[in-house]
Amino acid sequence: TTVQTCYKDVVFVLDDSTSMIDGEFCGRQEDFQRGVDFVLNVVDGMKDEIDEGYVRVGAVRFATRASEFLPLTNGYADITRALKSYKYPRKYNEATESNMHLGLDLARQTFKDGENTGHRDAFFNHNRHLHLVVLSDFNLESEAICSDDNGLTGSSPCATDHDQDTAVRVNNAINVFRSPSS
Repeated sequence: TTVQTCYKDVVFVLDDSTSMIDGEFCGRQEDFQRGVDFVLNVVDGMKDEIDEGYVRVGAVRFATRASEFLPLTNGYADITRALKSYKYPRKYNEATESNMHLGLDLARQTFKDGENTGHRDAFFNHNRHLHLVVLSDFNLESEAICSDDNGLTGSSPCATDHDQDTAVRVNNAINVFRSPSS
């Protein structure tokens, strides 16, 4: 039996909207940092595979806008440096929206950009596994996600009962990521 080498690209999508730290939305600064620490722990668990060149890690953040703060990278030191330097990007009282769809769109672009760099053999052999990890409180009260004509299937992701609606929000976020335009 031949064991085939599997390359992995992992993109973390981090919510840094107001609700992540604002007590009115059950958020706290230490919970935001705990999310970043979680990502660092996951990366630490992949250190050997990263060092051997089998795993690349990228990260994007979203709130009102989205931005990539770590393109797909297979240097463990570069990855941990970028993650450790990632702090809540604005003042506590600065209100934002939670536009997860922008973060997911940017994650998709990060994966696509990764087709052109690194893992060359994996790309040509179709042996590149893509992993998406979203860290969010799923407080998605933005017009783009909440509108009736957003193209999402299923129930509205903007129901008022946060706990009961989390599964629908996750499902709809996946539908946004796998939109027909991809």
